[in-house]
Amino acid sequence: FEAEQTKDIIPTISDASQMKYSEVNEALMGKDIQVIREAWGEPVESDNKEDVWQLDESMLLFITYNDTGIIESCELICGTPLAPAE
Repeated sequence: FEAEQTKDIIPTISDASQMKYSEVNEALMGKDIQVIREAWGEPVESDNKEDVWQLDESMLLFITYNDTGIIESCELICGTPLAPAE
């Protein structure tokens, strides 16, 4: 019963930015993207079944989901793509 509850807990954005990639992936896989949006607010970008969240100054989280909105993969990207390219 307890395990069921923790499975449904979504880390906050600030928690996610402190977590290892594998932990973030485990925490979000199979969840409904709407649940994430409710917890985290709107993504900085959303396109073609992929949402992008800014975790901190240099960390982006890309979440891809299927037609029914179930998360299939997460990818942490380090860098500041919002900065102008050289």
